[in-house]
Amino acid sequence: MFLDGGDPAEAAITSRERHFHIRIEVDWDKDGRYTHPLSNLSAYVSTVTTDRSLRGSAPEELMLIEGASAAELTLTLAGEYQGLSFTGVFSPYNGLSPFYLKDPIGAEIRYSIGIETATGTVWYQQFIGNIRTITPDRADATVEITALDRVEKLRRPIQLPPWAMSEEHLSYGEIDSQLIRSHWVIDHCLRLCDTSVSPYRPTYREETGLPPDWVEGPQFFLTGNGSYLPTVGWLDNLNADSFPAGTDTMYSPTGLINGNAPPDTARPLAFAGLGMPIGQLYGDGSQQGIIRYWCADRDGIQSYATHYAGFVLNTNGPNARAYRSIAEHNALEIVVGDRIWLVITINTGSVRARVISNGATALVTPWIPIPVDNRPGHLIFVQWDNSGTTGGRIYISASENSNGGLVSYGGPVSNPARDDIKGRITIGQALSLSDVFYASRNYYGAGINRAEAVRGAAYVAVLDQGVNRFSHVPNHQFRDAWDIITDIAAAEYGSVFWDEQGVFRFYNYRTIQAKQASIVRTLTLDDVEGLQVTNSLDSVRNIYTVQARRKRAILTRVFEATDPNEFYVPGRTSKVFRIWSEDVLSPITFLVPRYTTIPDTVVPQWTDGVDLGFVAQWFKQGAWKEDNTMAGGGLDISVYFNALGYLTVRIGNGWDEPARLATNGGQAAFRFNGTRIHDFDTVPMQTRDQASINAYGARNLELTGDWYQDSTTASQMLAMMLRRTSKPIPATDAITIAGDPRLQLADCVQVRDPDGLGETINLQIYGIRREFNNDRGLTDTLTVEMLKPPGVGQWDSRQYGRWDTTFTWS
Repeated sequence: MFLDGGDPAEAAITSRERHFHIRIEVDWDKDGRYTHPLSNLSAYVSTVTTDRSLRGSAPEELMLIEGASAAELTLTLAGEYQGLSFTGVFSPYNGLSPFYLKDPIGAEIRYSIGIETATGTVWYQQFIGNIRTITPDRADATVEITALDRVEKLRRPIQLPPWAMSEEHLSYGEIDSQLIRSHWVIDHCLRLCDTSVSPYRPTYREETGLPPDWVEGPQFFLTGNGSYLPTVGWLDNLNADSFPAGTDTMYSPTGLINGNAPPDTARPLAFAGLGMPIGQLYGDGSQQGIIRYWCADRDGIQSYATHYAGFVLNTNGPNARAYRSIAEHNALEIVVGDRIWLVITINTGSVRARVISNGATALVTPWIPIPVDNRPGHLIFVQWDNSGTTGGRIYISASENSNGGLVSYGGPVSNPARDDIKGRITIGQALSLSDVFYASRNYYGAGINRAEAVRGAAYVAVLDQGVNRFSHVPNHQFRDAWDIITDIAAAEYGSVFWDEQGVFRFYNYRTIQAKQASIVRTLTLDDVEGLQVTNSLDSVRNIYTVQARRKRAILTRVFEATDPNEFYVPGRTSKVFRIWSEDVLSPITFLVPRYTTIPDTVVPQWTDGVDLGFVAQWFKQGAWKEDNTMAGGGLDISVYFNALGYLTVRIGNGWDEPARLATNGGQAAFRFNGTRIHDFDTVPMQTRDQASINAYGARNLELTGDWYQDSTTASQMLAMMLRRTSKPIPATDAITIAGDPRLQLADCVQVRDPDGLGETINLQIYGIRREFNNDRGLTDTLTVEMLKPPGVGQWDSRQYGRWDTTFTWS
């Protein structure tokens, strides 16, 4: 509920004499300034209606406040502008219209309601969105405009990286730290739709001015908000990573908040910071506090280029000062190719950048002090301009502290060499980090420009921490962001919507329940129309049965060619092959070794046990044949993901003759290994309330879908919901009240009818249709769910404090 206006607004809204005003504004020029002569349409409005309702996946009779809402605004206009009726003004065929040959569809529109109070007019914003239809009606000389809230901003196709929990790390007891918090999936979608919980989101490739199929530009972005999965880029094989074995140790609520977020916004999760040492090898081969990734498309990275990298160093929470004392360590490492690394290092309160070539430091900046103050975090940013023209220029900053600009620290770094791990990104988790980024552009001499890699978002999101946790990503095909977001919310009976002020909200089920403890307004029967009560057994579900999918990531062979001509490469040619795979998390990216099927003392023999390798044939004298005399094999083969999620096989044939990957027997001969996602059988899970079963009989709710998985938190979530549905809950249809512009979704109101339905009836709102009419004023039609009766033990209640009846000693 909006609290603006306090007691004067309360008195004005609940009085019998009420005076409302409306304000309708449209950004017809689409420049964010609202300066068009017709931007303010308030004086021409006869009716305006907003409709926002949560529509969920649960059966209606269960009385669960959940689902997704796409609010709609409808307004009717009438009047004239400069002697032209509004039907002409809004007709695309009228050449005198100020909108002629312009496109008003999609313009941003915002709507507010003002109430006159004893201290002045108090305004409550009701809607912000985009116009979707304009309908002039010549018969009655009116124009109807409809708009949807910012849900239309969430129509971008989104891809999730392929992933499942590592079987190897499960054997080490690293379970909770691997699980994805459900809100991360929502965050992932939002960051790719210009909406963020933090001050940052990745730069989009189209914002760089590059062609759509270009590969340079933004290469990596990682939020850390409840998952170690990247938003841009790909995971490395999980045997290259390590995770803490405890519970709730991987992440902490230390991330930065979007500067435009409401003042009560909780901090998003970030990597918690595992302390030192990092990079220490353990007996199982893992490394403490190391997570590795691959850039979005390694073909887009050149060592001779401009590179942009950084992260947010979070300096709040219980370990806020850790950055001042933790010893030197690499927080971020990026392999840019040719065995050249860009490294950002932190040491006891300072940061510097290094360029390492062939294992030796080639360029290094001075240490830059990280500001010592009470700010919750600092953006660390490095730009490295590497070319023969400009040399080795580096800019480094920690918030406002910097080295002063793009300073030359030596000549260009050049080391032409084969690099199997080009595009690999390593994050060290000694300190709390979030919003890690990297981009590269194939030019030189550019000025400092962080926007090549990371930008601020246009819209704000406020997300609860998800109750659900996931053990795998169901698939990584492209889907609409809004569809993914609504699926995530449905799987834990949460709610997602854009609120009246244009902020995206995710409420988990705990928040919905918590709001039931706060009554924002009390009504009497005189204030309410249409109140009736139906008590039904249909609202009872005392058994939840979940068909949970189980998947795990295993290091194994992930691909074997079946056609000897599938990988045909002409002479003196480099060729790229695309392979779509739903179940490969990451391939082994090392140079694929060559084998043979003919006797040889140097080239190893091809056998069924080879998981990474190939056999080459060349077309010579009119036939395909192996030839081990061709020095070095003549073929370079590497495997990696490209930006669209295809496994990419790049084969370079350095010989004049065409080549293919096959044996002399004509069988295809190309395999590579990596981490594969193995799909196990569905795991049935059941949560039940035996006392309810004894009272009402067994009543089951079966839950199926991609986001019901085998994580242990699923049963905990269902047990919480079961407490709500184990007993019958009365139901009512929509009720109508005098409009109150302060009421919002999930608010709870109380109706008092002591001589009829009951002394206390608590209702939670999941739908609001709010209509303003110049003649009838403001009316709300509320879709509500009735909460359970208040129970027993209220001292001051005539109905709920009856001794030994509704009042009992505990």
